[in-house]
Formats: sequence, structure tokens, C-alpha cells
Amino acid sequence: MIVRLCAFAVVVMSAALPAQAQSFNDKRASLTPRIFGEKILTLIQAGNGYITKDQAEKALEFQFARGKTGEGFAQYTIAQGPESYFSATLQQFSGTPNSPDGALSVAIVEWKNYTFGNAVAGVCVDLRTFEDALKRGGWYLGYAAARPAHFDEFYKDPDRVERQSVTVYPDENCVLAVQIKGTQKTPAK
Repeated sequence: MIVRLCAFAVVVMSAALPAQAQSFNDKRASLTPRIFGEKILTLIQAGNGYITKDQAEKALEFQFARGKTGEGFAQYTIAQGPESYFSATLQQFSGTPNSPDGALSVAIVEWKNYTFGNAVAGVCVDLRTFEDALKRGGWYLGYAAARPAHFDEFYKDPDRVERQSVTVYPDENCVLAVQIKGTQKTPAK
């Protein structure tokens, strides 16, 4: 009796959800830590660290809310909450002291250690797998904090002349956040 009542309540509750929330719940149910890690890696590789709003929305399959804008600056956000399993901020600079050689983007994507279930049991975005994929994609480990790590920083250019970097924030053997910085050079005139 109790099992039937619970199943009925779930069906009734999901039927009462708006279509947008239902599609989010369907999307989240099919998401695995491996797939989410691949989405982040796709985002990183798309512009060698430089990220546009369109690239981020396509890779993460979410739309940013319009944030702050000003001359040479734009910021977009996704807040973690009932309709998002992660939070993200994308800042873009152009023609400012932060970006003297062209456009600069800084993106931070973070999620909770329980997002995919039990992180203690290894159900998470695996740190070693994620960092190995970065290395295969041409990123060089430039700095690694002593374990337990505070962060590991990767650079596209081993001499750090370019301003592309990926900072990985782990918790034990799981990735919990990634910061991606990149420049888009202004073509020479």
C-alpha cells in the first residue's frame, strides 16, 4: 500500500511540474559524472581556453541569465538550484586593462560533491581521468598543490606567454570546480 501511494505521489508531483522543470529532471537523470566531465572538457577545448557565451551554453546545455554588462565587460551566470546541478559564471573582457591584447574570458563551473551521488564511493568527476584528458588535449601541468590538493593549474603554452589556463579544484579524487581563462587575439591590422 505504501509503495503504491509513493509511486502515485511521484507521478502526480512530476505531472504538476512545469515543462521546463520536467526537461531539467530528465536531463539530470541521464547525466553521469563522466558525461559532465566530457562537457567541461569540450568547453575547454572549443576555444583553447577562450569561451564565448554560445559555446558555454551549447556545451553545458543550459542558458545563462543576463548578468552585468558595461563597456568592454559582460558577466553571465547560472545559479545552482532546483533547476541546475551546477553553478557557472562567465566573464568576458574586451579592450580593457584586463585584456590589452584582445578579448579575455574567465569561466568558473562548480558543483557539489554529492551532485552525482556518493563522492566518497567515487561517483564523481574523476580527478585523474579529467586531468589526463587535459594533458592529451595539449594542456601542460604548470602547478600542482601538495595533496590533499587545493588546486592544479594547467597551461596551454608551457612558457605561459599566452594567458590560457585551466585550474582544477579537487576534493580527494573528485573534481568539484574548474576555472578556465583564455584570450582571443585581436587580428593584426
